[in-house]
Amino acid sequence: MRSSTGTYGPTGRYVMHIRTDQGRELTIEVNGRTYQSLGVGDRVVKTAGARWPVRPE
Repeated sequence: MRSSTGTYGPTGRYVMHIRTDQGRELTIEVNGRTYQSLGVGDRVVKTAGARWPVRPE
């Protein structure tokens, strides 16, 4: 997480590094809730139209 001070106070930028099953490496920006709910090594799914990746159920 990176943070900075903006016009309206501190802001956070949450970035996740994801490796796909095909070996591609992606870097995506997510919201704080998504960042906190996922951990290193978790499998995630990003469906078309969804804003954030989620852990499969």
